[in-house]
Amino acid sequence: GLPVYSIHAEIDSIQFAIKKYGRRALIGASIYVYRKNGNLAKPCPCCLSVIEMMGISEIQYSKL
Repeated sequence: GLPVYSIHAEIDSIQFAIKKYGRRALIGASIYVYRKNGNLAKPCPCCLSVIEMMGISEIQYSKL
């Protein structure tokens, strides 16, 4: 079937990683968040809670 995307890139990335590597691969992993428009990248509160629930241990922020 076709992939289902949300408006939250972090959630989409986590779902992709779970499908490809399994949920256990996220424990202790890092997630990289960036924005192309030059604003500081910060996940929304919803994404932050999912990142925490999945056991991702580090968030790297970036501006391009």
